[in-house]
Amino acid sequence: MLSAIANWQAKNADSNMEEAGLFVKTITVDGGMMLKRLRPAPQGRAHRIRKRSNHVTIVIGDNNNTQSN
Repeated sequence: MLSAIANWQAKNADSNMEEAGLFVKTITVDGGMMLKRLRPAPQGRAHRIRKRSNHVTIVIGDNNNTQSN
């Protein structure tokens, strides 16, 4: 979330964050890379360990959009 706010501030350097009325539009979590490791097991065997990761995408919006009725 802090990264999304920092990116918004970088693109809108002249705007004030409090007046923009930022809110979270969407949050998406997708599967990422998987590290595969082997763990020793009894009698000379090995068990596979899958270290999973994910990608989190946060899209923020502002309330200053002008809408005509």
